[in-house]
Amino acid sequence: MAEVIPFPGDNSQRYTVLVVDDDPAIRGVLCEFLAECGLNALAADNAARAVAIIESGAAVDLVFSDVRMPGAMDGCGLARWILENRPELPVILATGDLGKANAAAGLSGIETFAKPYDFDAAVKKIRDTIIRRKQRASWRLQVGVSRCLGTSPVCPACRRRPRPDMADSSRFPACRNPSGSRR
Repeated sequence: MAEVIPFPGDNSQRYTVLVVDDDPAIRGVLCEFLAECGLNALAADNAARAVAIIESGAAVDLVFSDVRMPGAMDGCGLARWILENRPELPVILATGDLGKANAAAGLSGIETFAKPYDFDAAVKKIRDTIIRRKQRASWRLQVGVSRCLGTSPVCPACRRRPRPDMADSSRFPACRNPSGSRR
């Protein structure tokens, strides 16, 4: 089995990943590995069940889905549904089909992951995506609060101020310190 990569940070905050794959072996092993790495895992064997889980109000921090699945909705359809209904929810689509990978890459804000995949690399991609999305949400909150208070937010990682000539979170320059550690 692959090496366990512990999820860094506060142990009281366990992020939840919804794994959507019609192959029970892949789905089961990935869910077990995510749990060993400090993440909660929910599982669905098709896109319709994934939608039901999301609509139930379950706390889901990221959806990791296969692209090719049986049923009326495949992984790309699930990603489109999430973009329309829960745009703040990050999605990673896994596929070994180049044509499907290109179609998935055409969906704005959706990340892709090549199959067959290494579970360590999958957990790293999941972890990085969750952290990046949480940081973006924090930035949006800081920008909103700063507008109300008339102050200027700073990047928590690099401590730089935003560029005044750009609007909202795009005012922040690309952080050269993606690990989030303070200098």
